[in-house]
Amino acid sequence: LKNSLTITSGVRNDEVRKITDKPRTLKELAVFYQVSTKTFKSWLNCDILGNMRPENGYYYSIAQLKIIVNHLGEP
Repeated sequence: LKNSLTITSGVRNDEVRKITDKPRTLKELAVFYQVSTKTFKSWLNCDILGNMRPENGYYYSIAQLKIIVNHLGEP
């Protein structure tokens, strides 16, 4: 399904999680999109996302994740 964004790398099949179900780190997002953290960080440094940074310095909030996925689309 198009709206079932999941991350499966390093997770058992019965523990498949949606990418937007909880705050995520840059590394988790990079794994989801199958790129390096350096590449993913450069993707976030654009005019539309406004150089988005984690809200508390480490985790991207659920609202931020929805904006990121909406902009970048599904991998």
